Amino acid sequence: MCQDYTPRMKKSVKATLLSALLFPGIGHLVLRSYGRGVVLVLVAGSALAVVVTVTMQKALAIVERINRGEIAADMSSISAHLAADSEGSRLASTALSVLLICWLIGIADAWRLGRAADKAQSDHAQP
Repeated sequence: MCQDYTPRMKKSVKATLLSALLFPGIGHLVLRSYGRGVVLVLVAGSALAVVVTVTMQKALAIVERINRGEIAADMSSISAHLAADSEGSRLASTALSVLLICWLIGIADAWRLGRAADKAQSDHAQP
């Protein structure tokens, strides 16, 4: 008798890849650790929203100043203008740091929770 063997990805690997490649907290949701997953998704999503908002505000302000003729439409002028705006840069930098920390925590914790789930599943499968 030949059994059909379909290899399955371990929960630890699946959860870690989802958290690493998609978004922090997704691996937790797959592992049914909803509390941690939702917290990671919300914090990381909020940080990402801040980064995108600050970036868009800066880009629109630069475009407006270019259209008014206040700064030239070349890279050196745009770079000088961006370097002068430190307030938005600090906020975006902090939000980006929070996003990175959430991502790393999400990866490590998804791996840890997945390993525990893998072990529980293998202990349950053995007679």
